[in-house]
Amino acid sequence: MVSLPLSSVKMVTTGSFSYAFAVRSVNDAGGAFAGKGAASGTVTATPDAVPAVPPTYPPRITGSAWMNLTVGYAATSTNAFTITGTTPVTVTKLSGNDLITWNNTDKTLDIAEGLPVGVYEVRLRASNSASTFTFTFVLTVEESVYYIDNPVVIGGTVTVQTATTNPYLAVEGETVTLTVTPAEGYELASLSVISTDGMHSVSTTGTGMTRTFTMPAHHIAVAATFRDLRVRMNN
Repeated sequence: MVSLPLSSVKMVTTGSFSYAFAVRSVNDAGGAFAGKGAASGTVTATPDAVPAVPPTYPPRITGSAWMNLTVGYAATSTNAFTITGTTPVTVTKLSGNDLITWNNTDKTLDIAEGLPVGVYEVRLRASNSASTFTFTFVLTVEESVYYIDNPVVIGGTVTVQTATTNPYLAVEGETVTLTVTPAEGYELASLSVISTDGMHSVSTTGTGMTRTFTMPAHHIAVAATFRDLRVRMNN
């Protein structure tokens, strides 16, 4: 006769329940049960806790999507971008000019000096185990534009013509044309172009009522005076 110990009984459950059981001896031949040596009891089974799986969040890149610089700028960087999503999040540069690079330490785009006037698009990709996200940044490098102050004077007008649609703005190096129109009874006495801080004088070319000059790399002012011919005639 073989006795089946109570400890060899195994029960599988998916919840917390109470079970009643009876264990009886089994004969050596594995045949009929014998009533001798029977045992009974109650077991409360509690399954092992299943670890909670944390949620997975898709990656994102947030920050300013554009930046403007003036030609001749010094090397610079954007403000830091914010990278979110379940870590690790990997950011790579998909496309864009080689002078614009992704700085993974500072989370910025580093812009080397030397880009000419133009518009430069850079595409970044953030990826993690959940998905991918694409961010587009646009850098605009503009020409150096300076202001032309053309004050109103008595005795005539000076019209400024530039390559821009705004006659008060000109790009460094472009030719600016001045057209002088004296009022009736007046004549041009003097015409000069100086920097607004008074530190630099700009040479003009031409004679008569039309003068030209090359726009310098600073703001300038047109200074014109007109002589009243009636005063001269009376003298």
